Amino acid sequence: MFQDKFKIQINPDTKHAHIGFRITENYVQNYVIPLDSAAKLFNPKTENTTITAKNSTWWYKKLKNHHKLFLKTDYRDDHFRFSYDDWHELRTLFAAALVKNKLA
Repeated sequence: MFQDKFKIQINPDTKHAHIGFRITENYVQNYVIPLDSAAKLFNPKTENTTITAKNSTWWYKKLKNHHKLFLKTDYRDDHFRFSYDDWHELRTLFAAALVKNKLA
């Protein structure tokens, strides 16, 4: 069972962030993104961005009522909407992961 809504781990050796979104109690979607792209994605000043990472493309947009994240890979498309509180939590988790790995 997965307790947390979100989980972010950083691999300092490969400079990648592993971002997990809990879909159900027993299912989590995990995405891997370069660390510099994750920093751009979770930057509070970012309003709209496109990130290409290996075999995936990420589109992020800050909207009036929520944050939208669309991910396209070679084999699937995923579309997420996050409340402002959820996006703040993701940014906080990312910052904590950076500090934990002595990258900030």
